Amino acid sequence: GGTVSGSPVPAGGTAPFRPAVRSSRFGTGTGGFGKCHIERKSLTDLHGTLLGFDGRRERFEAELANLSEIEAGCVVVECSFGMAITQVEARGKKSVSAIRRTLYGSIMAYQQDFKARWAFCDNRKLAEHFTFRWLQRYWEHEVKEQQREVENLVAEL
Repeated sequence: GGTVSGSPVPAGGTAPFRPAVRSSRFGTGTGGFGKCHIERKSLTDLHGTLLGFDGRRERFEAELANLSEIEAGCVVVECSFGMAITQVEARGKKSVSAIRRTLYGSIMAYQQDFKARWAFCDNRKLAEHFTFRWLQRYWEHEVKEQQREVENLVAEL
């Protein structure tokens, strides 16, 4: 059997829904593995990633490509879109307005270039709630789909 967040999956059954919460990356176990995944970003992390600090931009682009390949990939940002653009500080030789244009353009380009959805939540608590509900809804859908498949197999017998 497999595991979901370290909990054993009952033989022949589905695991209880428990999102992994020790990482900025979340996904469903067993039936949803590789199908539903979330990448969470705080305001600070989003800025550092999109502005290219420490090679994070390239890693994020690879993650967006992965999220785009699955059924329910989503980037959840722990601030509003407006906050992501306006709450910046000058860095190096770039002015605040130049940084804002870079962030705005990057977010727009990523949303157009990659199939992964984006959810801007006003704060961390809302982002946590959104993340939980996103994964829960997908897991519930998967369970219902598996139940339908079993019922169809039984009906064929």
